Amino acid sequence: MKKCFTLLAMLGVTAAQAHVTLDQATAYPGTYQKLAFRVGHGCDGQATTGLTVTPPAGTPNHAH
Repeated sequence: MKKCFTLLAMLGVTAAQAHVTLDQATAYPGTYQKLAFRVGHGCDGQATTGLTVTPPAGTPNHAH
């Protein structure tokens, strides 16, 4: 039985100074996932100017 992981835990995503959400709540090992990161707004009236996502070591990267 495949274990279900939250995408935030899988990708090690942290939101510093912004409110970031994902369009999916879960991912399953061995399956393809296309993710959309959404930034609703920055904090203290400041615009969000960038987003960095760093997957944990060993995570396959098949971006095209």
